[in-house]
This record gives sequence, C-alpha cells and structure tokens, in this order.
Amino acid sequence: METKVGPKGEIIIPEELRKKLGIKPETKVKIGIKDKEIFIRKDEDFVKWLKERVKKYGMDLSRVNLKKVYESQFEEKWKNSEIQA
Repeated sequence: METKVGPKGEIIIPEELRKKLGIKPETKVKIGIKDKEIFIRKDEDFVKWLKERVKKYGMDLSRVNLKKVYESQFEEKWKNSEIQA
C-alpha cells in the first residue's frame, strides 16, 4: 500500500488497515523507526496483553524480562505484517 505525507508531516493510514486494526479517530498509536523503516502500531494496553499471555501460556513471571517479552512479540508481528514493502 502507498500513502503520501502531507505538508505538516501527516500520514493517512489507509481505511483497509485502520479497519483491520480497529483504529478510529482519536485512537492512540505508537510510531518509531526500526532498521531504517518507520512503523506505526496501535497502542495496546500492555497489562491486558500480558495477562492474556500469562493465561494462555501459564508463564512464571518471576523470571521474565517483561519489556523484552513485549518487544519481541511486537517484532514478530512486524515481521509478519502485510505493511512491509
């Protein structure tokens, strides 16, 4: 997919992607750079995300680096993203 950058640096997220991710007006998103690429992702509630993973996988959190777990999960989603060129 392709979009343009507006005169003030605005980027329009195509409707198809907004619908897939549930992004509506005023939805918070995170934006960053990884390996010379810009990424945009919906700002998920980390605590909610973690509770779901603990429930699903029965993780022992006493030995888990939570930041590393969260970042690795995001990286995996990014690698499998349809957004990449």
